[in-house]
Amino acid sequence: MVVWPRYKNISTTYVQATKEQWARRMAKAAGSPTVTAVTEEELREMELETERQTLLHLELETIFIFSSILLDRIAACTQYYFGRGSRQWRSFESMKEHLGNYCQNRGLPAPSENMIEVIKWLHKNISEFRHLLVIHKHENDYRVRLHFGTGWSYDDDEAYFNLGLADPQGNEQPFLSEKPKNILHNINEFLGLWVEYLCANRDKRNLSP
Repeated sequence: MVVWPRYKNISTTYVQATKEQWARRMAKAAGSPTVTAVTEEELREMELETERQTLLHLELETIFIFSSILLDRIAACTQYYFGRGSRQWRSFESMKEHLGNYCQNRGLPAPSENMIEVIKWLHKNISEFRHLLVIHKHENDYRVRLHFGTGWSYDDDEAYFNLGLADPQGNEQPFLSEKPKNILHNINEFLGLWVEYLCANRDKRNLSP
C-alpha cells in the first residue's frame, strides 16, 4: 500500500503521455506523407518518455520484490505461530509445497481449496517472477534474451511489464507480467484467508522460540 500510490501516479503519467505522443505522431504522419526531421520538442519528449519509463519500471520491480518479501515473511510466521515442522520454511515456495503435510502433522485442519489456489497464484505470478526475472534474469540464455518493455491498458491506464524475446527458439515465448491491481487483490485475499485460518485455530498455537 506504500508503493501503490507511487506506482499509480507514474503509471497514469506514463500511459497518458504515451497516448498523447502517439496521437501527435499519427496526426503529423497524416498531414505530411513525406519523412520530416525530428523537432527539438519531439527529442525532449523522447527523453522524458525514457525517464518516465525508468521510474515506472522501478516501481513495478519494487512491487514484485516487496510483495515477495511479504509472502516469505508470512510463510515464516505461519511456522512461528503453530510451531516448526520437520524443517524450517525459508520461502513462500516451501509453504506452497509443504503446507498440506505440515497441517496434517500439526493436527491442523486442511487449508481451504480457495486458500491453496490463491497461494499457487501468488507463487507463480509474484515469487517466481521476482526470482527468475527481477533478481536472476542474467542466469540463462533465454532469460537474458527477454527484455523489459512496457504494456498498458486503455481502460485504466495501468502499466505492467511486457517482456519481448530476442531471437526466439523452438517453443520459446515472451510473456506479460500480472497487473499490479491483480497482485494487490490476490495478496489482500490471501491475507484475509490466512488471518481467518490463524484465528480459527488459535487453540493450536505453539509459538516457536
